[in-house]
Amino acid sequence: QMEQAILQNKNNRQAELINDIITITREKYCEQDFSINTVADELEMNAAYLGRIFKKVTGSTFSEFVLTERMQEACRLLSSTDEPIDSIVSLTGFNDTPYFYKLFKRINGCTPFRFRQENKQNSL
Repeated sequence: QMEQAILQNKNNRQAELINDIITITREKYCEQDFSINTVADELEMNAAYLGRIFKKVTGSTFSEFVLTERMQEACRLLSSTDEPIDSIVSLTGFNDTPYFYKLFKRINGCTPFRFRQENKQNSL
């Protein structure tokens, strides 16, 4: 029973930590210099440790999570605003427009421009 209680407490601490990481990430991922170091500084913890715990608990790396958050926001902005694509690149924390285009096409199967056209048409 003691071992189970210790394990449960450890799991609760890890779950709280993951929630903190996710909360901070969702607040700050749009900052261009955002990284695991930003979160580590805010939580006063070691960045490598946070990265390991995040991967262990969620199954994905911290950078994969940040990329997913940024890409979801880019898709939302493309389909719901007329914001120029270059502005969306900056607003979502990407600092390299050609890199954004390449990633966007790889992940979504089309260019940001095409995504916007198709999703604006679908919403009419």
